Amino acid sequence: MLQNVNEEQEKEILNLRQQVEEGRKSEEILKKQCLEKEEQHQVEVNILTGKLEDKDKLLRFQDSTKVLDDILSSQRSPAIKTGLGFHESVEGESSAQGEARNSKEKSKMINKEIRGQPHQQPRKEILKRKSFTPYYGSNSRPFTQMNNV
Repeated sequence: MLQNVNEEQEKEILNLRQQVEEGRKSEEILKKQCLEKEEQHQVEVNILTGKLEDKDKLLRFQDSTKVLDDILSSQRSPAIKTGLGFHESVEGESSAQGEARNSKEKSKMINKEIRGQPHQQPRKEILKRKSFTPYYGSNSRPFTQMNNV
């Protein structure tokens, strides 16, 4: 009987040892799976972070593109050269005829510009200024020449 009890206890001890070993193995397997999942999640986080940074860059470029488009749409036509000191003249044409022709061309250009950009307010026509030559009295030069002695 004592032997029977000893054998049963030994069997039970062996059985418990096997259960402990199985528990340890399953614990190691679960730890490995947990680490693998954690690595996968970290990779996903890195990918999503990269995508988010790319979207931020694209949004910045879209905003700057919109600003550039607004600037370009509001710029003045390069064909309108009034106010820059440019006076186009044709040979054999009087100054009055040239001014009349220039004002007609300028108004045509302004009208084209206004039609091309309906969302803007029409520009006020810039008045043409006549050139000014200063008068310094009897001498045409502001400083008199000095004689070398």
